[in-house]
Amino acid sequence: MKKALVVDNNPVLLKMISVILEKMQLQVKTAKDGLAALDVLQTYYPDIIFIDLVMPRISGEKLCVILRSMPQFQKTYFVILSAIAPEQHLDFKALDINACIAKGPIKAMESSIAYVLNMLTTQQYDALIDRVIGIENIYEREITKELLVEREHFEIALNHMSDGFLELSDDFKVVFANIAAARLLGLAEERLLSFSFLEIFQDDARRLIMEIMEKLDESHVQIGEQEPFVHLGRYLFLKFELVKNSLNSYIVIIEDITERKQAEEKIKQYNAELEEGIEKRTQELRQTNELLSREVESRKKTVIQLQHEMLKLEMLTGSIGVGLAEISRDYKVVWANKIVRGLFGDVIGSYCYKAFNRKDVDCEGCPVREVFENGKQKAVSEQKGCDIDGKLIWSEMTATPLYAENGTIMSALEVLVPITARKRAEAERECLINALQQSLNNVKQLSGMLPICASCKKIRDDQGYWNQVELYIRDHSAVEFSHSICPECTEQLYGDFLRDHGGNKKFSYIIDVEMNLVRVVAKWAFTIDDILSGAECLYADPLFRKNMNSIVDLTRCSLEFDYSRMSEIITFIRKNENIRGKGRIAVMVSGDLMYGIISMLAVLVVVTQTKIKPFRNMKNALKWIKET
Repeated sequence: MKKALVVDNNPVLLKMISVILEKMQLQVKTAKDGLAALDVLQTYYPDIIFIDLVMPRISGEKLCVILRSMPQFQKTYFVILSAIAPEQHLDFKALDINACIAKGPIKAMESSIAYVLNMLTTQQYDALIDRVIGIENIYEREITKELLVEREHFEIALNHMSDGFLELSDDFKVVFANIAAARLLGLAEERLLSFSFLEIFQDDARRLIMEIMEKLDESHVQIGEQEPFVHLGRYLFLKFELVKNSLNSYIVIIEDITERKQAEEKIKQYNAELEEGIEKRTQELRQTNELLSREVESRKKTVIQLQHEMLKLEMLTGSIGVGLAEISRDYKVVWANKIVRGLFGDVIGSYCYKAFNRKDVDCEGCPVREVFENGKQKAVSEQKGCDIDGKLIWSEMTATPLYAENGTIMSALEVLVPITARKRAEAERECLINALQQSLNNVKQLSGMLPICASCKKIRDDQGYWNQVELYIRDHSAVEFSHSICPECTEQLYGDFLRDHGGNKKFSYIIDVEMNLVRVVAKWAFTIDDILSGAECLYADPLFRKNMNSIVDLTRCSLEFDYSRMSEIITFIRKNENIRGKGRIAVMVSGDLMYGIISMLAVLVVVTQTKIKPFRNMKNALKWIKET
């Protein structure tokens, strides 16, 4: 599509839609109403026309009918822009339109326009028929619905009148005509609309109309009563009314008085009655207009009053310190005060369980469900959820029913009292109580005489059993033991494994039960035989079989390996598979030991079945060992 026309009486919206269409590479022209659009379309033939539904001086519906009657616009796309889509159902077939877009937020309208253009371009017309694009972005308004009903009643009344009813613009073009007016003037409604009122008549009749138009500053003027006014062989009675408003329109009432003129005597006989009837009908119309005006003014005042009340309600509910939210029967948030919006963001229209608790299903123990399903007058529940920043919060939720006029439950009012601070205090109190209870359980005191073995140092308990000294002290006090082997005991127990044939100490190790760690320190030069002896030394200690971690310090040593003897290492590993441990081994090395370390790690990996990593300092090695 290359050309577009936008027809709307709102200049701001007209400009915004033009900008949107120009961004989509369309050539755009605009018109402020139906009459202006018809003037533009005399020389401009767009591919698509966007038409506002409610406009002065020819409505969007009438404009569609007029344009569809013209051959040059048979293939033009018509798209209705409607702000009253929720309140009024459009007959796509009767209007012969291609699509309808709901007026709403500009971003939403831009997305809807882009979607409609794409569907029309790809000829996916069925996706647009009988649906309003973007209707989810606007809400139904009761006052608009009532006004539409009033307008529909007014148009039905006018179309059932035997008299013609015309509305003229300030330049005397026809902007509204009822069925009787089209019949009396001999033109179809689509041709009559936007037609110059003067061009309908010929010669003397046109001259008389022009004289009448010059007098329309008065309240009303009529012709055809004192002197005959003939059009298409019919005697017509025309009455002109000036409607003083921002557009200065004119009302023309046309009555066919042919039979009355042909039977003059009979007309004279009923003339007084006829004038009385006309006056009465005019008065009724005037009264109807006055009633409508008063009704519109009353509704405006009601809307303003409701807005004031809503503002007052917002101020009152925002200052009580608790959240209030109205939940519909389908668990959607209909209204929320600023306390709730401050905690959870803009939640109106969202499901309550998703807005308050970020869940995809209703919450366990939901008080609103108790109200809807079980009919409870009051339901209370403590709920855990997340605020707008994702932080955990607790709320005490109280739900009460809200009733419709027929006595059924319409929705539920949910009161949210923040209790996060209380929950935290309760949790801290519980932790403190548990800690105090544990401390009390662990408080033990040793006193009196302890029977201890003079040889093995075991202690005899009250039941006569002999226990190791560290176990007895642990069970009767708050002391915990960490086992290590001192250098003297290491030398005494494992000296044969730790020294070479010359009596030189090759390496040593310390087992720290508390840190679950074995520390192996290698010194000077050692061989594969030394490694095997050291491994047998570790295996001899049952503590090493408890999946301990290890740090092997090779920074101050050199390794002398005969790679042809690697089969001995493999044989040793296979013999000791039943005592392997699992854990982490950090190897501290210097740069010139890499070849020897390869062989060393080969042994350690298979023996321990664990992760091994080289380091250059103790700090990083310990940090890696402590990782879980």
